[in-house]
Amino acid sequence: MEEEKKITKIVINKDDELTDIVTAILDSPNERIILTFAEETDLLISPINLKVLLEAAQREDKLLIAQIIQNPTGIRNAKLAGIKTIDT
Repeated sequence: MEEEKKITKIVINKDDELTDIVTAILDSPNERIILTFAEETDLLISPINLKVLLEAAQREDKLLIAQIIQNPTGIRNAKLAGIKTIDT
């Protein structure tokens, strides 16, 4: 019987720093993490920022999904960084 895997949802605000989110990913006890970008944030401007988040999750063997709402540039940058995305 397979154990149910829990999900951590991290809501990212415009004032959150990259280091805050990396810390939240590393501190999460769950294997699956959803990053929710519900408002404009500078973190979505560059795929490099998103790649840092993905690498932090991968070091801990965690699955990372970005939920990016109404931000086509952010979705494009997440895909360039290699992060799976949803936009709903």
